[in-house]
Amino acid sequence: MLDDDDYFSRDKDGAVMEKRILEAQSSEVDAIAGATYSSEGYKDAVKDALSKALPSGE
Repeated sequence: MLDDDDYFSRDKDGAVMEKRILEAQSSEVDAIAGATYSSEGYKDAVKDALSKALPSGE
């Protein structure tokens, strides 16, 4: 199942997710209501990017 723009707007909701993650300094933040799959995908992408950016062992 995929969310679409009716549930997750990259411009609006992506900005909300970015703000939540930056403020929490963690990807473990609440999902956008009604867009759980897209929100989880966004958080997974952040986790993946951070794991690739950090040196091994950190």
